[in-house]
Amino acid sequence: MSDEIPRNKYQTFINTAPKTTADYAELNDGVETGKIDMNADTQKSHYIGNANGSFSVTGYAPSMKITHIAKVGDDAYDFIASLLVARAIGSDAETDVVNVRLWETPQGNEYPAERQPVVIEFTSHASDGGKPYQIEYTISYNGDPVAGTFNPTSVEFTEDGVC
Repeated sequence: MSDEIPRNKYQTFINTAPKTTADYAELNDGVETGKIDMNADTQKSHYIGNANGSFSVTGYAPSMKITHIAKVGDDAYDFIASLLVARAIGSDAETDVVNVRLWETPQGNEYPAERQPVVIEFTSHASDGGKPYQIEYTISYNGDPVAGTFNPTSVEFTEDGVC
């Protein structure tokens, strides 16, 4: 029997300084859901000589919908909030994330990871009375991920190549 992998062993770090040297902050405080929807692109074929059709996967367009409760002083929240206030569009709404698999065997202090260019798309902000202020947004993955390793202590990504 194998053990289940808890969600906290799959961590997401967001680059809070995309226009300069990468500065990663963990996307954690104020975030209770971080499911990545793969959004598969499929192609359906049904050839005239076959009784049944078939599908193939032609690509993916992953995205992660986030409800982020305001946590002033949290680097990830502060970065996302700054994009909202600026109503960032185009390249100003772009950054990257690193998804780290902490359940896998590290090489020293570095764990297997992928760095992924992303776009931040805002859905809404504020909330109902009696509730904390929050921002709702989608992190839409852009293009192909880059394989590598990540050191959660020094928050540095080392590239190995394209996944």
